[in-house]
Amino acid sequence: MPRVYHALVFLFGATLLGGCGDSSTRPDMPDHYLVLDRPPPPTSENLPPAAIIILEMIEVDGRLLDDWTLEHSPDPTAATPLRREVEEWIRQDKARIVETSAIHAQSGQNAKTSSVREVIYPAEYRYPVKITTVTTTDPKKDPKDKTRTVKKSTEEVIKGVAATGHVFKTREVGTILQVEAIIDPNSNLVEVRLRSELIHYFENLEWQAVRGDDVEHFTSPTFEKNAYQTSFTLQNGVFGLIGSGTLPKQIRSEQFTNPILLVFVRADTNQPKP
Repeated sequence: MPRVYHALVFLFGATLLGGCGDSSTRPDMPDHYLVLDRPPPPTSENLPPAAIIILEMIEVDGRLLDDWTLEHSPDPTAATPLRREVEEWIRQDKARIVETSAIHAQSGQNAKTSSVREVIYPAEYRYPVKITTVTTTDPKKDPKDKTRTVKKSTEEVIKGVAATGHVFKTREVGTILQVEAIIDPNSNLVEVRLRSELIHYFENLEWQAVRGDDVEHFTSPTFEKNAYQTSFTLQNGVFGLIGSGTLPKQIRSEQFTNPILLVFVRADTNQPKP
């Protein structure tokens, strides 16, 4: 049996090497792919209405944004002209894309996407204690009496020993996008209910607590976030502007004058345009 096993391994290895070869013996890569290059199938009228919701967080030079708003009136549900101007700023290194999220949402259904890591941290601390148990027996009581023997325990905090985590919590850090899209196939309008969070975790801060004559030190994580929760109606394929904000200073661009975070959203449906 071992001989058969080794023969099979050798045969597989020889076949693999012969099939791979080196770059000089490999045929040229095809320039046409049947699946990728064939025309898309015609849109079926029976497909349920659905949309791709795209959310972009773009940091821009606040000075440029101020100048633009002095000459234009931004429309929150028709923000394509502003998004087009921002694209020019990106090409000139005067703006940068911070986050882009996309989610496929069927009409009337909730959809959520998240790219996060979980940070587990202590939310409550407990000091170690020394438990002393004293047992006393009443000789006057009947030995069969269950109350004849009494145990009493006392707890005493151990001095000089720091408290340890007792209750722990979990916090997601990263990007979260949750949407509900309601599509009107007749008008090609999309009503969007949206909640978005960009959560940052950079450091633990040290805290002090006085216990008697001792000063205890605790560490706890700090979180910063950019959060948006709103509802609006968009036209199919048209950019909307959710709002603005500022990033934490640890990741804020240093080359921009008063950097501002702009949040754009777009809904592209599978319904034919009127």
